[in-house]
Amino acid sequence: MNVRDSEIVLGILKQAGYVPVDTVEEADVVLFNTCSVRRHAEQRAISNMGILLKRRQAKTKIYGMIGCTAQALKGDLFQHLPGLSLVCGTGEIHRLPELIEQARQAPVLACGHLNGDIPEISCDYRQNKASASVLIMRGCNNFCSYCIVPFVRGKERSRQAGDIVQEIEALAREGIKEVMLLGQNVNSYRDKDVDFVDLLQQVNAIDGIEKIRFMTSHPKDASLKLFEAIRDLGKVDKHLHLPLQSGSDRILKLMNRGYTAKKYLGLIKQLRKLLPGCRISTDIIVGFPGEKEADFQKTLRLMKKIRCAAAYIFKYSPRPPAQSADLIDDVPKEVKEKRHRIILNLQRSISKMAKTVKVVILILAFSFLGVGQLFAASDSLKRAETLLLKEAYPEAAKECQRVLSGGERRRIKSKAQYLLGLSLLKQGKFEPARENFRQILRQGRSSEFSDDAALGIADSYFLAGEASRAQVEYEQFLKDFKHSELIPLAREHLNQCTQGTAYNNSYFSVQLGCFSNKGNAENLRDELIHRGYQAYIVDSSGAGLFRVLVGKFNNRLQAELLEQKLKKQGYATKVCP
Repeated sequence: MNVRDSEIVLGILKQAGYVPVDTVEEADVVLFNTCSVRRHAEQRAISNMGILLKRRQAKTKIYGMIGCTAQALKGDLFQHLPGLSLVCGTGEIHRLPELIEQARQAPVLACGHLNGDIPEISCDYRQNKASASVLIMRGCNNFCSYCIVPFVRGKERSRQAGDIVQEIEALAREGIKEVMLLGQNVNSYRDKDVDFVDLLQQVNAIDGIEKIRFMTSHPKDASLKLFEAIRDLGKVDKHLHLPLQSGSDRILKLMNRGYTAKKYLGLIKQLRKLLPGCRISTDIIVGFPGEKEADFQKTLRLMKKIRCAAAYIFKYSPRPPAQSADLIDDVPKEVKEKRHRIILNLQRSISKMAKTVKVVILILAFSFLGVGQLFAASDSLKRAETLLLKEAYPEAAKECQRVLSGGERRRIKSKAQYLLGLSLLKQGKFEPARENFRQILRQGRSSEFSDDAALGIADSYFLAGEASRAQVEYEQFLKDFKHSELIPLAREHLNQCTQGTAYNNSYFSVQLGCFSNKGNAENLRDELIHRGYQAYIVDSSGAGLFRVLVGKFNNRLQAELLEQKLKKQGYATKVCP
């Protein structure tokens, strides 16, 4: 959400005649758009601004703090930061050009309009030309006891559905293919008779938009209607982020979350029954005031039952004026650290176990082919993809065979042949699967899926327990496809094969930093998560280094595409296995 706010700020200022520059030294106006959800992020923003103000050279420059920290601390920031020109809260961002001009004469404090209607700002600036974030609502009415959001973003206000659809239609005309619908609690979106699922249906019908994501959902408002929409609307990403926070009913009540652990577990079971392939992620807070060891163990047990694909785990810190700031922060720092480490290791083991033989081939399929390519295939291939996600392998095979029996283009048939091979492989029909992969190879090694098929043959022998034959096939692959992006994966599988280890899945990621201070790594990770990326930290044991990585791809090309995207956003990156 802060990323979209920053885009709005840039767009407003560009419309007012301002031009972005590359360095602080060149700038006439320096603005920090801030987040105050975590205390450390707030402190870091104040510290960095303080450093700039101390070394300022031109007194004519405008230095401003905007966003959530500005809304939370208001005029106190002028005392913390002598020389600050402007403090602008979340409800006044649309007035920035006017406020900057006022700040040239005297310091300006603008933190009103917090609960006013959302102004429809005419701003078409987007940092990313492939995907776009779209605000559908602001504020929050939940008042979770640990959360500062209602105090810095105001009460819940939904934008008009027609304005949202009009904005996304304009994005589609500009070539944007993917949108992320943003709100503190999208489940409670409502514009007259239009609720969130109705809005999803309207966006799903927009020509040119190929993928729809949304963030974030609240468990107390999650419903069967939402789950059915995720299942049935073809453009909606099969992913749901559903923050749990704690597995203890006592702590959930203290947090004012509005649901029990039993209700949360029931929602997960309901979703997985409707859509077995849906990816679920969650948030967890450890060390909330009053959290006993028994409460923490309940969280661990529930996490083991839920088995989310990803979890974002935070150590509690008080955020006044949120209600929990009045409670005694009685869980020692070292206990918070220990619980954080335990639950982090649990999630790592769950994520690792998800890459077993039962699912690894399907993951490889979508990584090798490219999700975008797959969704662009024929209707039958779209249905096959959905069936594969649901683990309905015989039905998926039938859809592929329907394509192969028709008059489709060669490329479409090759794709169907490959998916059919995967469907058969998932059913343990190794020889028929190999025959499908061999048919692709008969088209020549220049075929788009030839390296995928060759590796599929080698993997099929490995899965069938024929390690010696698998070793031969992997070695042949390395000779025949020296320039394939799948070479690192083949080498990894060959290494597993020769060592007699279980078939596993390696991946490529994009590294954005390597830190000796874990706190710095966590700050970058959290920033990336707020930007909508799958970011995580890898501890290089023994070296005292913490690497920040984004994404897990079986395909190096996909990692390189993500790397290009991140570079355009100003990050220093590299692809690493």
